[in-house]
Amino acid sequence: MKRTCVFTLLLTVSVCLTAQVQPVGGKGFSLSLAPSLGLLNGVAEEIVYYKKGSKGKLSQLLWNMNPLVYAGVDINFDWRRPGNRLGLFVGSSFKRGIPMETGIMEDRDWTGYNSNGVWLSDFLTHYSVHDNNTDNALLIDADFGLSFKVSETYSLRAYMTYDYMTFLWTARGGSLLYPAEDTDKDGDLDQRHYYLPNSRQAVGTYKQTWHIVSPGIAFYGKFNRFFDIDISLKISPLVWLDTVDEHLLRDLTIEDSMSFGFFIEPMIVFSFTPRGNVALSLAVSYTNMSGLRGDSVYKQQGEQTIKHQDVGGAGYRVFDIGLTVRYKVLW
Repeated sequence: MKRTCVFTLLLTVSVCLTAQVQPVGGKGFSLSLAPSLGLLNGVAEEIVYYKKGSKGKLSQLLWNMNPLVYAGVDINFDWRRPGNRLGLFVGSSFKRGIPMETGIMEDRDWTGYNSNGVWLSDFLTHYSVHDNNTDNALLIDADFGLSFKVSETYSLRAYMTYDYMTFLWTARGGSLLYPAEDTDKDGDLDQRHYYLPNSRQAVGTYKQTWHIVSPGIAFYGKFNRFFDIDISLKISPLVWLDTVDEHLLRDLTIEDSMSFGFFIEPMIVFSFTPRGNVALSLAVSYTNMSGLRGDSVYKQQGEQTIKHQDVGGAGYRVFDIGLTVRYKVLW
């Protein structure tokens, strides 16, 4: 509930990182609207650790987006009194992914033990690969902060950001390489390679919901009246994540709640401004979130709900390449 309230409050503001701060009409107000179209290319990671405090993995699932097409819009508001070097800005950014097949999902397990009952962390026991469909992707950020005009061509910004992201993936069909004891009872220890009979059968879903609070810094430079560049960086340990993993063939649902990982996001934006109030921008960013761990709740039909402490993990590593057409409304 608290996260929802924070999200609702901050959703009304964010910064369009390609914005320029200019005093206009003696009042210094600037409002820009920017529809965008782009690609997300990368992977979301789902992890089950061996036990509390262990770095060894029992299971790792990689949900690929190679790539995912999205459409969106940015809104930015700037204010600086004429003659002042210091200004304020707020805004919002909204991106919606288009449901589509986005590559594969890979599932690996390390569940082997030796004759003494010691877990073999380097011995891969199960592997499967499935078609991956991104059914839902929503990315919203809210930024607000201060800008400082160094000269007529350079400026700096310092700001705070709230990012909200939610994704839903579905794995379908697949090819599996499992130990013989998992597939038949003939005593043969050779692994069995087999395919699911229905290539479109849904075998599992995975949902991630991210909340990130981070400080950011940015540098803006103007080459000439047509071209400029904006470079920014966000880093923070304030990351929260809720996940839901449904194993449809086993009637098993795993719910994780994680926090305090590591978030970093560098971005670079090149802009071309053919006229004063219209600009075309190419933005490239890389988002990496790692180190998250938390408790997992296992719910299986007909079985008792079980909670495992500190065994859930997750990650997110994605490049974002987008084109934006910005129209600036000034008064």
